[in-house]
Amino acid sequence: MNKVLIRAGISPFDSFSPEKMIARNSIGNNVGNLIYQYGVFRTLTSENLEVIPDYYGVENGKIKLNDAEKINDNYIAYVCPFADAFRPNFIKNLKLYTKLIEKLEIPFIVAGIGVKTSIKKLDNKNFSFDNEVCDFINAVNGTGTIVGVRGEITADYLTNLGFEENTDFMITGCPSMFTFGKHMKINTKGITYKSTVSINSSLKSSRSIIKFISKSSEEFYKYYFLPQWLSEFHLSYLGSPELKKKNKFYPTSLKSRMYKNNNVYFPINAKGWINFLKKVDFSFGTRLHGNIAATLAGTPSITIVKDGRMKEVADYHNLARINSKEIKKFDSILELINSVDFNSPEKEHEKRFKNYLKFWEKNGITTIYKNNFSLKNAPLDEKIRNTSKLEPIISISNLNKNQVNKRLKNYQHEYKKWNKERKRVIYHEKLNYIKSQPTLYSKLNETYNILKKYINKKYLKK
Repeated sequence: MNKVLIRAGISPFDSFSPEKMIARNSIGNNVGNLIYQYGVFRTLTSENLEVIPDYYGVENGKIKLNDAEKINDNYIAYVCPFADAFRPNFIKNLKLYTKLIEKLEIPFIVAGIGVKTSIKKLDNKNFSFDNEVCDFINAVNGTGTIVGVRGEITADYLTNLGFEENTDFMITGCPSMFTFGKHMKINTKGITYKSTVSINSSLKSSRSIIKFISKSSEEFYKYYFLPQWLSEFHLSYLGSPELKKKNKFYPTSLKSRMYKNNNVYFPINAKGWINFLKKVDFSFGTRLHGNIAATLAGTPSITIVKDGRMKEVADYHNLARINSKEIKKFDSILELINSVDFNSPEKEHEKRFKNYLKFWEKNGITTIYKNNFSLKNAPLDEKIRNTSKLEPIISISNLNKNQVNKRLKNYQHEYKKWNKERKRVIYHEKLNYIKSQPTLYSKLNETYNILKKYINKKYLKK
């Protein structure tokens, strides 16, 4: 069976405990990553192709340049779905990928990538990291593949850097939207104050937007709040630390209204997250993949677009959306509901899906849809029947003392275990560096032998 390596912190086949996921940061700082990674896993996993996660090895130091040969020998391709990887605080990792790619002899496939920019700066097509982006794209193209970008904004950015659309890159949107192939049906039904809703938000949004979302939650009889950041995973599951940034309209501690009322649930599994959202009537907020998960569940959603990263994906996939500025025109979410078309993502979805399949075909990868464009039941579905039951978990504020102690004890165990592995990686890094410096290594080795002889002579041979 052929194998491809994929950039992911966890596989749909893994049944990691929440404690292990937190300790190892299996969500890559944002649990929304699990949604688009799941989309790729489901599209590629077949009887003839096994998809193996790299557990963010390049980013956490476990995959080194000298691992390139091993990757070349064991995999037919390295598939990397990204989010907004063209951003200042990811450039260090981007450079690591570039160096590794230059040593690969197999296709390196970028299944979605974007540039981070604010809506205000859409005309600013040059950034401090332009050179690093050029190096990365050139390295990827050098493996014989075409890069998939998430939307028009990133396409314009790369064009401005001198790359050619449909030769060096093509717009594919986000892989998450094609999780179930051509199939997409939003179950629109009347949404009232009696409806059960799922809300999502972000402290990176403006204060007015955060306030609007918080106030809107109070308009419904029953609601869930689904946070996404690793820091919120810590808070929700373990009870601390509190979020550094404070906002009275956002759950930053267990003292917050949403925690006190047991409204907070944290997603830990993509399929379980989607299944959970099938049970609600409506989803809204500023989290892109939180609302994409709802779309995949067939649940009506409204995405409040706060930056260029969200805008290009929401525009490409025609998500039901509203600009963060436009929302000021509405006094309530119930009023806003009447102004959007919940079925908009369905329009031309099949056309976008065909384009997505062309991307894989151009890169030499066979998907599960090759012989059946209308396939509904994927090979992956049966294999993950058990792990897909892992729905969002209740917050620690809803537990008794024994349950709390069990969570904390399990986390301490997983953290110590992971910390030990990390120290081992750091040790080997330093050792390899010393060995790569002949003079330094020779001197240290000489010193070690002298000390060894001295100790043997003075203490051991008496």
